[in-house]
Amino acid sequence: MIGMTLADSRAFLGIDQICIDQKNFAERMQQVRLMRAIYQRAQNTVIWLGPDESSVREAFSLVNDLYQLSRVPQRNERRPLAQGQPLAEIMTQPPPEEDKRWASLSRFLDLPWFERCWIIQEVVVSQGDPVILCGGHQTLWSRVKESLEWVAQTHARLLNTERMRLVKGIFELTSTKDVWELQSLLHSTRSFQAKDPRDKVFALLGLAGESRAPDHWPKALMPNYDRSTRDVYTEVTRYCIQKTRTLSILSQVGTSGAKDVDKDSQQYPSWVPRWDLPHSASSLSAYTTVQTGNDWRMLVERHNNASKDLPVSLDAYSSPDVLRLEGIRVSTVESCLPAAFPDQVRSNSTASFTADIHSKLLKNIPELYEMCQLRLSHLPAADILKRFAMVTTAGLTARQEAARHDPMHAAHARAFLLSAAPKTPETDSQNPMYSLRTALRSNLSVSTLTTPTISPPASTESLASKASASHSHPHLYTRSSSNAWLTATSTGTPTYGTRALDSPFGEQKADAARYTSALSPMIHRRLFVTSERQLGLGPVAMMSGDVVVVLFGGRVPFVLRRTEGGEQEESWRLVGECYVDGVMGSEIVEGREAEHEWFDLV
Repeated sequence: MIGMTLADSRAFLGIDQICIDQKNFAERMQQVRLMRAIYQRAQNTVIWLGPDESSVREAFSLVNDLYQLSRVPQRNERRPLAQGQPLAEIMTQPPPEEDKRWASLSRFLDLPWFERCWIIQEVVVSQGDPVILCGGHQTLWSRVKESLEWVAQTHARLLNTERMRLVKGIFELTSTKDVWELQSLLHSTRSFQAKDPRDKVFALLGLAGESRAPDHWPKALMPNYDRSTRDVYTEVTRYCIQKTRTLSILSQVGTSGAKDVDKDSQQYPSWVPRWDLPHSASSLSAYTTVQTGNDWRMLVERHNNASKDLPVSLDAYSSPDVLRLEGIRVSTVESCLPAAFPDQVRSNSTASFTADIHSKLLKNIPELYEMCQLRLSHLPAADILKRFAMVTTAGLTARQEAARHDPMHAAHARAFLLSAAPKTPETDSQNPMYSLRTALRSNLSVSTLTTPTISPPASTESLASKASASHSHPHLYTRSSSNAWLTATSTGTPTYGTRALDSPFGEQKADAARYTSALSPMIHRRLFVTSERQLGLGPVAMMSGDVVVVLFGGRVPFVLRRTEGGEQEESWRLVGECYVDGVMGSEIVEGREAEHEWFDLV
């Protein structure tokens, strides 16, 4: 810091770790309310990342080169060369992957600073261009931002995908000086970290429109470190519901995998998001950013509308720990299929970890499809395929568009199932996937064929071990596992064809990759079938006997579980959001006014 000042000048430096007594809760509460004003009035903001590391110099060198490339016009743009400008200066390709500076840049982005909640307002609220300082090396925040955005758009493979997703979240929030709705900030910053779990909320108040004026903050948002994390989260959740008149914040419940709990989890109401726990499951909805009438920015769900735009119906006189909501009961969960890796929590952000999970998921998809065929055998084969394709992707394409508008969506899924099935002619008649492939090619109902028995995947954890817990039919697993489930390379890695296949769904060619790249909603969730024979995708913690409901103000349905005993005559625990075929577009709400009922969530 001494190096940032002139020897013959006086400088006033504000260093939060020094100027604020971190052990004094009263002082911290006062300073949190002033943070926005402090950064707005600062002449310069310096981001200190620690002492010099051997890789920082190389990382900053690459950032500078990428920044220069980002300023070069694309091929379809024309810009005359300056006199004497070397041709090398207008090259539009980044350094090759072998350049050791890429590894240095990855290590730079892995620094803890990039995942801290508090850093967001440092770069959003600051009036100038923050300086990033690491040892004796420095660069501007704007250069880091523009260079990485350019790489993400043009050569994404060169950077860690998962880490870049986190960094991209910072960029999106810093793309404007506008304030954000708090509920949207809580959604966007879910993957960021804070030493004090209460700071997962308090660190965002300097960016939120609700707390724009330090002297007029809502009581529920007052940064009070005397309150427990449970009380802070509970009051903020109820505040967001009352203010927005929607239940969008409830979609953040139950997204931390099977162990969405810790030793004191039962102390939290089930309807309160645990922002302090690792975030594993992705959202079932696609969002877009809109500008409100008061110049706030907020996230709005784009495609789902289960409650037909009805505002939330909330009993304001219920106990503080009870969320009493009005809605409609859809059906009861009859059977749950094996979940996609409930015991693996996304504890790190490496690309290899994500690739491993996705690879294992692809191995399980064909078996899950056959399970769905048996449970939905009353439907034509083409309808089963369409529903399976819609539900496993939560009705979304890889680009977060509505899959119902893509006439080839089911064909892409069909292409993957065909490519994943064994294709050796001499072994087809003995292979348990033979009937599946025949049905897919002929578009016949599987119920008209000999029902195959299924062997577990040879190269991944057997789903059979989870069958009893998932209430699956035991006869699905009676065949010997001697038959290979998927073709594999010499290294044991499964191979999935992505070749275009002729399809009865249209003149276009089906592409398996279009389907597999949209499967992220399946991770840490499970498929289920209701008593009404509806296919759905829900939280990994759900089980048979749970109830699917549409709550007014909710864009998606929710899974509830009846509690045992307690003071309430009938109370429920919120398990999480779900996607159910035939429910996402207000079909349940229309014409069923007489079936409204109240649900007490505890």
